[in-house]
Amino acid sequence: ARTPLRSRLVPEPRNASLDQPNANILPAKGLYAPVISLETTWRSLGCICVLAASVTPCIADSERLQRTVIEISSHGSRMPGYPGDLYAADYVQQQLAAAGLQDIKREPFAVTVPIEKGASLELLADGHLLQLWSLWPNLVRTSTVPSGGVEAELIYGGLGRYEDLEGQDVVDRIVLLEFNSAHRWRTPASLGARAVIFVEPNETTIEETRKKWSSAPLDFPRFWIERAAADGLKEQLERGPVRVRLKARMDWEQHTTWNIWGVFPGTDPDLKDELVAIEAYYDGTSVVPGLNPSAES
Repeated sequence: ARTPLRSRLVPEPRNASLDQPNANILPAKGLYAPVISLETTWRSLGCICVLAASVTPCIADSERLQRTVIEISSHGSRMPGYPGDLYAADYVQQQLAAAGLQDIKREPFAVTVPIEKGASLELLADGHLLQLWSLWPNLVRTSTVPSGGVEAELIYGGLGRYEDLEGQDVVDRIVLLEFNSAHRWRTPASLGARAVIFVEPNETTIEETRKKWSSAPLDFPRFWIERAAADGLKEQLERGPVRVRLKARMDWEQHTTWNIWGVFPGTDPDLKDELVAIEAYYDGTSVVPGLNPSAES
């Protein structure tokens, strides 16, 4: 069996805090769905296309590029183990064949990834359910809660500053927190909260996303909620106490993903045996694994 050219989801060497800044500013909804991508934090091989030198250059068609981005970002999360990754792999292989590449190969290898199994917030007053998404695990500890769920009072914690929490009982509460609150989710965690739910921001940064999980296995569930749903919760909180039941499960699983490559022969008799490797990744990773269409890659 061949060894994969390079395994995906291998982190760059960096400080264990993962708080080093990256200047990329991302719209919270990406192009087509709410996603905070960490793709620049990781390196993956994706697809390799090996071309012989002296192939005639071409100018990219912007409309065709847009269609491609829409197509491969419209099938769910593109983390390995999610439906979008398999779709993107099939799409890449089909497009390489359509482009005339020869000897196309698809090399499988296994990766271990956190898989979203579902998360919800039930309003106990009327039974209304709101969808949540689990955040990236704290090292190995996912945001899974006991099978019966966590029943607690919901409070709004703003940016997680002490002044935002002043006068509120945080112990055994579930805290609704603005996403762009740096690492201050650790404040309600240290004060005895049961979990934090981050509100979808209008825009955010790579640096901000890196502060939403810990390199230590802290047993503190963290979730993402769409802004429209969060606004409704805040309106209810202004009218009085809100009790909720939170359910969530995320499991580490081993899944297959692929390196895909082919050869495009050159035409210059003197240069056709000189190879140029062009590579790109087609998968992605995100601080919210279940929301990762990777429209920017």
